Amino acid sequence: MSKIFYLLLVSLVFFACSSDDDIKGNDSIVGKWSYQKITVEVNTNDPATTVEIKEKLLNDRERQGGIEFTEDLVYKYYDPLDSKTYSGTYYFEGNKLYVCFTDKEGKECDQVAYTLNGNLLDIIHDETEWMKREYPNANVTSAKQKISYFR
Repeated sequence: MSKIFYLLLVSLVFFACSSDDDIKGNDSIVGKWSYQKITVEVNTNDPATTVEIKEKLLNDRERQGGIEFTEDLVYKYYDPLDSKTYSGTYYFEGNKLYVCFTDKEGKECDQVAYTLNGNLLDIIHDETEWMKREYPNANVTSAKQKISYFR
């Protein structure tokens, strides 16, 4: 009898200690996040262009607003440049995060890399293709922008 009681107690403790995040999957990202900082990694064949791209990505004020991920898969973003809040949707495919917006050109979903460590969230935007178009003669091999948030 005591063995059965012990097994029930252990089972109860195990399930009671499981977090909602374990049950829901990747939605531990749910919540309001405040902007902390931007860091960048840029590689080109031209040092002056590398500096210029770094400055452009570091001073991207459009991305220096707060964000929110809701339980119903809505993504909200505050743009400090025009003092407006924009919203879209998000979803996970495996461990990849997709953020989707609809604008006058239609719906667009971008895959973004992210890391979540407790109350710190980093979202990494790969801007390599954009910078290749902006600087075609600089041989841009990498242009990544990491935006850090906290809650």
